[in-house]
Amino acid sequence: MFLAIKLEISKIAKKKKKIIDNLTKILLSTIIFILLGANFIFIASWVIHELQILSVEDNSKVTVFHSISAQEQNTRLKVEVFNACGVKNVAKMMTDFLRDNNVDVVYYGNYLVNNRIYSIHKTLVIDRKHENRRSAKRIAKMIDVKEKYVIHQLSPEREVDVTILIGKDYNALKAFR
Repeated sequence: MFLAIKLEISKIAKKKKKIIDNLTKILLSTIIFILLGANFIFIASWVIHELQILSVEDNSKVTVFHSISAQEQNTRLKVEVFNACGVKNVAKMMTDFLRDNNVDVVYYGNYLVNNRIYSIHKTLVIDRKHENRRSAKRIAKMIDVKEKYVIHQLSPEREVDVTILIGKDYNALKAFR
């Protein structure tokens, strides 16, 4: 009788160990599956980001359309335009619009931070010369940017009056309507 009970307890212990082993295997398999899925998502996200970077052109050349007088050149605002939304050709389109409106765009290209394309949601117009934001307000009005997105950031090393960072709201700007 005692031996039968001992055998029965041994069988129960073996079944319990087998169940625990199976549950451990299922748990470990589930954890590995979740980690593999997370890795796949991270890799896919990185690949998509890199493809977006490759699809945005860096149009950093300056084009002069016509000769202007020295007096007119001194009164024209010097502007730089940056694509900060990741959509191809928006900096070029804004540059064309501004040049058609007698603004001297001295540079256009992609907005890079640490050599990576950086995106912002709202377009910013930055006055580089005047604390009262006079020049930036003029440009903001021209392209339909609200005054609350016009800021002053003194930058004497930049040889421009105004910097435009075109955000993901670019469709609302006058140049894109």
